[in-house]
Amino acid sequence: MAQTISLSIYSITINKRGNRDELQILSDFNGGKDLYNYIASMLNVWKLNNKTHEEENPIALDEGENKAFRIGKDADGVFIMHKTGRSISGIIESGEYGTEEEGIDINTGKSTFKKKKTEALLKPFYFQFYIPQNAVRAFLIVERIGVNGIMSILRNAILSYFSDVDCEDFVLNVNPLTLNKLVDKKMLQMSGEAKKVILRQVRKDDLRVSKIFGQQLENSGITTDIVYNAAINKVFSFSVFLERIKTRYNSETKLYEVDKDMSCGDIAFNVKIGGQDKVFSLMNIQTLGMSVDITSKVVLGQNSYPTYRSVHNEADEVLSYIREQFNIIDHE
Repeated sequence: MAQTISLSIYSITINKRGNRDELQILSDFNGGKDLYNYIASMLNVWKLNNKTHEEENPIALDEGENKAFRIGKDADGVFIMHKTGRSISGIIESGEYGTEEEGIDINTGKSTFKKKKTEALLKPFYFQFYIPQNAVRAFLIVERIGVNGIMSILRNAILSYFSDVDCEDFVLNVNPLTLNKLVDKKMLQMSGEAKKVILRQVRKDDLRVSKIFGQQLENSGITTDIVYNAAINKVFSFSVFLERIKTRYNSETKLYEVDKDMSCGDIAFNVKIGGQDKVFSLMNIQTLGMSVDITSKVVLGQNSYPTYRSVHNEADEVLSYIREQFNIIDHE
């Protein structure tokens, strides 16, 4: 499979409406309610056909996203959904509807089928909910295949389901989560060398940058970027610089003090991570820990998509990072 396969990590919290800081114990909020039961109930609904309410041809719709989805089944017709402790994992099949497409044989170019507007081609995606006991934060791990995923329909479904139950005094939040272990791992994968260094929003005493505003020349409050390109067959060694500059962030001005008379809003590097060219900056370095590439570690099934078991093994490792970072000890 040529597309990148990755796992993205999200945090789920519930706060009292009107007070984002008043986080609730997810296994005991709103008079003894448990978020685990809400999630399990929502997923069970996806085993049914939303019109006939039978399990024979399960389907649910996200009309805002024009997507159909359901809990996937294995070759024996058994739903791929497993509950272990406070975790629920499985496969959600999802695809877009609302448009017509022609299918062709790539060897002959001949048309072999035509997808109708009321039809959807379903792709399988792994998911795992983890709701620790007596915790204010739950976790969601979802698979992405290239640019395709199920996060939008999952978020919409969770928020919709939560709003339909007796929880009007509470707000549920789903946000990307950074795992420090993943940041550290990706930093170690970097060669410590960059072909380009970009100082963004530079402010320097002897640097004057102007723009024409109407018929006047304006230079107040204007910043610029300074780009350093390495010479041919040369690179910048940024590892030592990176450690030094991180200590020079001024939280009041929200600027990095590069030198005594020069500061900048951000510093970006063109580097190689896992053999691929990437651009990362000090301001978005935490995004390195929001997902993990598992392309080389998964096993493809007969449908040429990753198997549940192989993705689940990688998700278990991510789960271990979550437990370590948040000091979670499960009690069975």
